[in-house]
Amino acid sequence: MFDPMPKDEVPAQNPARSEASNPLGPFLLGTVLGGLAGAVAGTLLSHHTRHLLVGMIHLIGRRLSGAESDDPRFELLLQ
Repeated sequence: MFDPMPKDEVPAQNPARSEASNPLGPFLLGTVLGGLAGAVAGTLLSHHTRHLLVGMIHLIGRRLSGAESDDPRFELLLQ
């Protein structure tokens, strides 16, 4: 069988490959880009998110006033 590389020769390392094998650089770049994208998206959506949260708190925390609790509900009258 044909052996393309003799056993006594050691292949030379590619310097570009050894630099790219360090995962810290791409990780830091992704972290910075993700942080910037999150900050921009959060800034753009903050107004809508605030309205949604205030509306949900109002809906959950809503209590019936005395006049509303004494009146029968319209849905019960339909039954």
